[in-house]
Amino acid sequence: MENRRENHPENSPAILELTEGMVMLEVRVKNLEALRSESKQSSAPQSMRKSQNDKALGSIKEEFKQAKLTQERRSDAMETCLQRLEKEIDSVKSKIEVFEKKRKNTESIVDLLQKSELKDKILGEMNDRLDSMDKRFDSIDERLDSMDEMIIKGFDSMNKRFTSLENGLADIGKKIDNYLVGLNLP
Repeated sequence: MENRRENHPENSPAILELTEGMVMLEVRVKNLEALRSESKQSSAPQSMRKSQNDKALGSIKEEFKQAKLTQERRSDAMETCLQRLEKEIDSVKSKIEVFEKKRKNTESIVDLLQKSELKDKILGEMNDRLDSMDKRFDSIDERLDSMDEMIIKGFDSMNKRFTSLENGLADIGKKIDNYLVGLNLP
C-alpha cells in the first residue's frame, strides 16, 4: 500500500517537473507585468512605449496561456494513462495472487501430477503466463519512460521560447531607453 503511494501519478518525477515548470512560467509572466507597470510610470512618450509593451506582454500572455493549456492537456492525458497502467498492474497483481493460490493448491497434488502427462502441460502454461506478464511490465516501463522524455522535451522547448521572449523584451527596452536618451528631454 505504501509503495502504491510512492508510485502514485502525483508523485511522479514528470508531474513534479510539470508543476515546477508551470510555477516558473507564472513567475516570469508576473515579472513581465511588473516591468510593464514600471514602464508606464516612466517619463518617456507613453503611448509608443505602452503600445510596444502591451503588444509584447499580450503575445507572452497568449503564449503562456497556450503553453499552460498544452501542459494541462498533456498532464491530463498522462494521468489517464497512468491510471490505466495502475489498473493493468492491479489486474496483473490479482492474477499473480490467484496464481499463487493455485500454486499452493497444486503443491498438495504435486505427487499426483508427477505421474501424469499433465504436469508438463500445466508448467508450460504457467511459464507462458509468467512470460506474458513480464512482457506487459516491460511495455509499461517503456511507456512511462517515453512519457517522461516527452514532458522534459516540452519543458525545454518552453523555457527556450520564454528566454527568447525575455531577451526580445530586454532589447526593446534598451532601444526605447537609447531613443529617450537621444531626445534629451528635460
